Amino acid sequence: MGLTLAAIGCGDFLNGADDGGGSTLEPDAGGPGPAVCGPVRAWDSDGDGLSDRVEDNNGSNGYVDLRTGRCDEDPSMAEGSPNAGSLTFGLNLPDRNTGYEHFYGTDSIDSDDWGIGALVGCVEATGRRLASTDILVQVGDMSLRRGGTFPPHVAHQNGLEADFRYVRTDRAAIPLDLRIEPEAFDPEATGQLLDAMFDECDIDFILVDESVEVDLSPGRQTRVVPSDGHANHFHLRIRNPRP
Repeated sequence: MGLTLAAIGCGDFLNGADDGGGSTLEPDAGGPGPAVCGPVRAWDSDGDGLSDRVEDNNGSNGYVDLRTGRCDEDPSMAEGSPNAGSLTFGLNLPDRNTGYEHFYGTDSIDSDDWGIGALVGCVEATGRRLASTDILVQVGDMSLRRGGTFPPHVAHQNGLEADFRYVRTDRAAIPLDLRIEPEAFDPEATGQLLDAMFDECDIDFILVDESVEVDLSPGRQTRVVPSDGHANHFHLRIRNPRP
């Protein structure tokens, strides 16, 4: 398969200090910076690669100092490994936006949906790509605000990983456990979802249930790895852009 489970192991503008609750930053005292620093898109009015929605969500809640209308650097950093790591200046994923929705289990609001900018952008970009279809990207656990141990997960510790629901035949935004409702699983639509993720994200690997069989574009199947414990979700890990 190319990967084995043994191998996997299932900016200067940042002036504020951690207040003990995570990566809260004070506003930048050095000025607003340039208004635009790259291509402007409908979802990114200042061209910094961080969506307006992410900047508004994180800035208005005091998580990190991000603002629309200003060229911001992505402050987030994945430290250590997904199995023994932490998350510095992590970004909070807005609970819903174009084409995706974050679902909560027993976790409290904004406790389980943190990641580096590349992971947050991966979810957003996949949602935008599938927005014209009837496939809703449903994302669950990512990392805790500062990363670290996240029971019952072995990994999910440094903002590089997220869990997603499989696509149901009825397209309902509800859980799907392949052991309980195998007939509700849509392999074609799930394959379309995974292909969209490969198109938009720098994927290290995806863990799926051993029963899952999907058709993917050439060269991608070896990074989709059967794994126990993934009957009710699949697990995505992106590569660290700052290794």
